[in-house]
Amino acid sequence: MNTVNIKDIKKVSLPKRDIKVLVGTGSPINSLNMTFGVATIPPKTSMDPHAHNKEEEIIYILNGDGFVYIDGNKESIEQGSVIKLPIGSSHYLSNNSSGDMNFTFCFHPPVIIGSYDKK
Repeated sequence: MNTVNIKDIKKVSLPKRDIKVLVGTGSPINSLNMTFGVATIPPKTSMDPHAHNKEEEIIYILNGDGFVYIDGNKESIEQGSVIKLPIGSSHYLSNNSSGDMNFTFCFHPPVIIGSYDKK
């Protein structure tokens, strides 16, 4: 399988966000080299800080506005913003919008979604 529609992907609920993995572990489309998906942060919500110790991550903001915190540095984000998160950086997104913030994410190498969240 090389194509999938987001409506056919099961939502994974993580602390303060929902994820749909479109390519990679847990998706009908497997990849040896990356994980790609979409995430939603509810209005006026901040994710919990976390880090990926082996993976780089790229995020593209589809809608919403707020801030990204990377190793204690705060930067404004809005629709169209791209964020590159270095391996091992402590980070989280904060949605200041009155609606959901939606974004795409891509990891290399692949990640098991949620494995980096504190339990």
